[in-house]
This record gives sequence, C-alpha cells and structure tokens, in this order.
Amino acid sequence: TLSGRDIEHHLANVSIFFYNDLVNGTVLQTKLGSQLLITSSQDQQQPETRFVDGRAILQWDIFASNGIIHVISRPLKAPPAPVASVHTGVGTGIFFATALVFGAAALAAYSYFRLNRRTAGFQHFESEEDIDVAALGKQQPENIPNPLYESTPSAPPEPSCDHFMDAEDQPLDTTDPLGAL
Repeated sequence: TLSGRDIEHHLANVSIFFYNDLVNGTVLQTKLGSQLLITSSQDQQQPETRFVDGRAILQWDIFASNGIIHVISRPLKAPPAPVASVHTGVGTGIFFATALVFGAAALAAYSYFRLNRRTAGFQHFESEEDIDVAALGKQQPENIPNPLYESTPSAPPEPSCDHFMDAEDQPLDTTDPLGAL
C-alpha cells in the first residue's frame, strides 16, 4: 500500500506535460518538493522507452480533469521526510521550565527542613529525670515588690525650691552639676 506521502511523490507540479515533452534528462518537481528524473533508452531492436526514476512509462497522455496521467511500471517510494528542526525558543523554554521545577523543589525542601528544625514553638516536652518535682512545691515563694501595684502610696519628694517664695529667701543649691565646685 502507498502512503499519502508516496502518492504526493507521484504528482508533478506542472499539470500538463505530454509524453513527447519528456526528453532524456528532464527533471520534474513533485508536490513534496523532491525531483523526478526522466531518462530514455534507445535500442535498435525496440522502440524508445522512457523512464521516471527507473520505472518504465507503460501508457501515456491519458487526459484527466486536473492534468495528464502517465502510467508507470511500478509505484515510486517517497524520500524520507526531512527532520524538522526544533525552534530555539523551545529549547530555551525547556531550560527555564526545568530550572523552575528544580528551584521549586529546592524551595520546598528548604522550607520543610527549616520548619522541622525550629526550637521555638509547640514541641513535645520531655522532662529531665534528675529534677525532683516534689522539692519544687516545698520552696517558699519569693515576693518581688511592684511599685505600681503597692497598696500604700508613697509621699511625693519635697520640692527643692518653693515657687511662692522670693528668690532672695530661697536657699542656694551648692551642688554643681558639672563638678567644678
């Protein structure tokens, strides 16, 4: 059986090419873009035979609605399809996608290990065996005074000067803040 590619290899780009126009050395372009070489053999005992890529033309100049048909001895095989080169953008995209996946995996691993190694937060408490819990209940609690919550208010300090006295009657402050006296 012939593939669609093989059938297209049988079709020439020119629609009208008569048998008498197929001379030795003629090259026809196919619909695939490949070339078909026309050759001929002239023998003294036999009439001239023309070939298409080594296949003898058995019948020629059969009219069709889309061109002229020439019947050959056996089917042609299409050349292998050219390997389509991948666009450079695809390679760049694959590289960055791979880098993104590795980066996300590294970030996930870092976050996992960072969160599992925390010393603060809720963790299982294991008590040390050498601590005597009963001795902790026998100790006297220490009282630490808090001046904000004491029940007896303390007296405010005496002012160093009286604003209602004359300046001459007030005692002089003998302490020098700079320490020169």
